[in-house]
Amino acid sequence: MLVILRSNNYKMAKCYADELKTVLSNVLLEAENSDESDEILYKVSIQEQDREKAQIIIERVTKELSKEFKIVDRTGESEWDRNTVENSSTGGEGFKHWIGNVFSESGTFTILVSAVCIVLFLAQLLGFGSFLLPLMMHDFSFADPSSWYKLVTPALLHGGFMHIAFNLAMWIYLGGRIEKNLSLLHLVLLFMLGTVIPNYLQYALYGPNFVGLSGVVFALVGYAWMVSLSQRRIYGALGLPSGFMGFSIVWIMFGLLFPNFFNMANGAHIGGIAIGLLFGLYELLFIKTKGRRV
Repeated sequence: MLVILRSNNYKMAKCYADELKTVLSNVLLEAENSDESDEILYKVSIQEQDREKAQIIIERVTKELSKEFKIVDRTGESEWDRNTVENSSTGGEGFKHWIGNVFSESGTFTILVSAVCIVLFLAQLLGFGSFLLPLMMHDFSFADPSSWYKLVTPALLHGGFMHIAFNLAMWIYLGGRIEKNLSLLHLVLLFMLGTVIPNYLQYALYGPNFVGLSGVVFALVGYAWMVSLSQRRIYGALGLPSGFMGFSIVWIMFGLLFPNFFNMANGAHIGGIAIGLLFGLYELLFIKTKGRRV
């Protein structure tokens, strides 16, 4: 196979691959480790005899994407082997492009959870916070099945703009990629495990006064880090930024060491990241992944 394009931007590489597949019968989109850095590159490969046809398609697609992406040729290996892409949209066009990315790169469940969180947050801002109290862990009891929903609902509430902005940004980024590139079942399982267990741990250790999607976010981080650590060629498109796992551990440590300064749901964070790591480890050990490409 001939590698005709490399990019560190998954969306761009997929655009080229999808267009090539409309004409060529054998096109591969794979992830690989960069020789120069720790980032993931996405390469598009074709049959050697399809090179001329592919070049025509690449020229056309490059012109179409030029308004959204700035493409820089750094490799010098060939006219078509590119490995750097930067978003060049600005202003209103940049916002429209971002909104388009949210819907195109996120699945139905990712968007649904995000929408519920936003609606509940707006209701709180409009003065309906007292009506949301039944969604918190107050009066929860395993002996009362009618209260079991409280193991999930606190994750849908948030305490401030920065709180919801960070959680939804990570949820959309990682959750969307997991749903689109792996499966809806992956994300639903991570969401349920990342709410029920971390929320109960937080409730048992610190009481019912907590809200936020951070238990789920830490579960997604732990899962993405675990599976990408051992199977980067398979799970590379999850795109967890280099060093983010370390940042997450440091953030948890700050919350534990300075609880009065960092008012965080430490139990939910610890429970979430543990769930993600264990779920990822289970998948690597017991679920066959040979041949799968994300």
